[in-house]
Amino acid sequence: MRALITGSGSKIVLVHGWAASAHLMCTLAAEFDRSFECHCIDLPGHGASVEGRVDVDLDEMVAGTAAYVRGLNEPVVLLGWAMGALISLAVAAQVQVRGLVCIGTPSGGAEFGPAFEKMAGRLVRDWPRYVRSSVDAITGGKVSPEMHEFICSIMRQTPPSLARRTLLEVAQADLASFVEKVEAPTLVLHGEQDKISPVAIAGTLGSKLRNAKVKLYPEVGHAPFLEHRDETVADIRSFLESLHA
Repeated sequence: MRALITGSGSKIVLVHGWAASAHLMCTLAAEFDRSFECHCIDLPGHGASVEGRVDVDLDEMVAGTAAYVRGLNEPVVLLGWAMGALISLAVAAQVQVRGLVCIGTPSGGAEFGPAFEKMAGRLVRDWPRYVRSSVDAITGGKVSPEMHEFICSIMRQTPPSLARRTLLEVAQADLASFVEKVEAPTLVLHGEQDKISPVAIAGTLGSKLRNAKVKLYPEVGHAPFLEHRDETVADIRSFLESLHA
């Protein structure tokens, strides 16, 4: 796995979402790297970790992230967005971490899985067009045209066959099967208008996790750190400071 590392101090590992890369999470890491050492990782098959492979599965992404965290040789904070939040929770169920920040967490299973299966079916028709419509759904039109194009350029680098496979696996990944194993303090951030990961998932996390705080943002969608940046950054910073008090 590849990582972009900035700053110094206690370590935060930032895990990107579906079809994205470390470069997108670096836009958030920039808010914290004066106080923390931020590791923005490229999940296997994404960004600089593509290496021509399209057969990576979700289990390999979890295993790779867990190995990276263990290799840092100290408890870290995991900060995951979307699929990255799902992966972060799965890692925290098996590796000791100092804390978790989960933004726009998805879940599959009988209740939420069918929506991801439909998404996987649509993307095979025209991947570039699907990327643009996905970014529209992710950001809700609340980012600059430059940021919109930046996100599109990142997602277009992901092989569409890998993107489809990952969505189908997210559709099967039921959070309830492992979140009760997570012991670390967790901050759950979720937009109430999230069109991709229904806000009900945040409620599930709040009830299943042993030590969780849930913050919902009205009129915000799937990417609070892009759409509602100032308050999201402030909430994350307050949580990080509480872990290191």
